[in-house]
Amino acid sequence: MRRLFRRLYYLHMNSASLLVNERAEYEWKRDLFLDTNYKCNFVRMPILSNIRPQQTEKFIIHIVLSMGEFDTELDLFSFSTLRGVFENANLVQRGGNDHVMNDVKRLVIKYILEQLLFLPGGTKSFDRHMLTAYCALRDAVVNNALPIEGMPGCLYTALCHEADEKFKGMYLYLVCFSFVCPLCFVLWF
Repeated sequence: MRRLFRRLYYLHMNSASLLVNERAEYEWKRDLFLDTNYKCNFVRMPILSNIRPQQTEKFIIHIVLSMGEFDTELDLFSFSTLRGVFENANLVQRGGNDHVMNDVKRLVIKYILEQLLFLPGGTKSFDRHMLTAYCALRDAVVNNALPIEGMPGCLYTALCHEADEKFKGMYLYLVCFSFVCPLCFVLWF
């Protein structure tokens, strides 16, 4: 990135004195910034998906990578606690618990001003994202835990079926091998 800005500065300062005609200037700029061996001669622009606070694990990693200061990802994620990762990224001050909530509030405000404002959506989704971001960052930094906001549909369905089967089995066992009235058993649970 630094090389690109150096080239742009050099181009801006020296283009008029170095090149005489416009065609040569165009070819020089094209060769400087575009790969002429590649079949498509336009600048590629990376498009990243919007990571929302409801995707808690991805959101925490996104915050640390986009707002933190670090040399390598390996050094960043070498800690065993989430708070250690945030401290290593200089997002939270090291030390006691006195200033942790203030750091979380400061981090949420920074996220809102730098990233959340640019997510598409209305006021309701903005409010929901803001509240979820605060809860996720608070739980990650203060409690060293990731909140589980949702469960995949297939896992939820499998858990419901398994719980129903266990309940039916226990119900049949208690009804068949005890002198409990089935109606009383249902009211008891």
